[in-house]
Amino acid sequence: MLPNFLGIGAQRAGTTWVYNCLREHPDVFVPEKKELQFFSWHYQEGLTWYEAYFSGHAGEKAVGEVTPNYLNVPGAIPRIAQLLPKARLFVILRNPVDRARSSYRLLRESKYQGLTFHEACKHYRYLINLGMYAAQMEHVYSHFDQEHVKVFLYDDLQRDPREFLSKLFAFLGVNPAFQPPSTNERYNQVRFARLQDFLVKAGAGRPLDSFKRSPIGQWLKRRYARKPDTARTSMTASEEELSLKAKFHGDVLRLQDILKRDLSAWL
Repeated sequence: MLPNFLGIGAQRAGTTWVYNCLREHPDVFVPEKKELQFFSWHYQEGLTWYEAYFSGHAGEKAVGEVTPNYLNVPGAIPRIAQLLPKARLFVILRNPVDRARSSYRLLRESKYQGLTFHEACKHYRYLINLGMYAAQMEHVYSHFDQEHVKVFLYDDLQRDPREFLSKLFAFLGVNPAFQPPSTNERYNQVRFARLQDFLVKAGAGRPLDSFKRSPIGQWLKRRYARKPDTARTSMTASEEELSLKAKFHGDVLRLQDILKRDLSAWL
């Protein structure tokens, strides 16, 4: 059994939430593990290795996986096109400045320690490059017809998650009216980053994941999600912020033309 759909990107754009919602749909099968990385880092493992992840398929109509770096890893899209030419691909794109900031916050204590967000963007160019979506989408469309690709915006997900899921499920050919229990949950919100980083390094990543899913963990996420992000608010109009937006300006305009969507809110 091989997938008939893939979630290919982008990183830090709600793909963990989408993955959990897909798991809960009765007509969808996704492996227990998110981000198989087959077409990016494990292609040499071979087809048998990949197929094993779908051995639990029990007749579900939509079968797939979600690995958000397929969008930007060189070679991943051509490999997908060669092996799964009829697959449906969905992409979620997030305001590139917000995407970079979210990535920075996730790894601030482990990878960017001692660097401000803007310093990290200067030292680690990929924080910027991952948000240059225009070339990435042109690459996708050079290998797949548009009817096989569905592009969503993270803004859509935040504004109306139910409508977002309905459109995604319709694209995958399954019941669009189904509402997964995870619809109103939030995943991968970067709270208590220093503590989380310590626990993962100490080998407590799995218990940490279980705690996040517990009633207390969910309450904490809701409690602290209400707090305003003062760090972001204080620098919104700063010269550095405007400079960072300027780096993406031309790419966003190109992306508007490709997607035929108004992205002026990103400019």
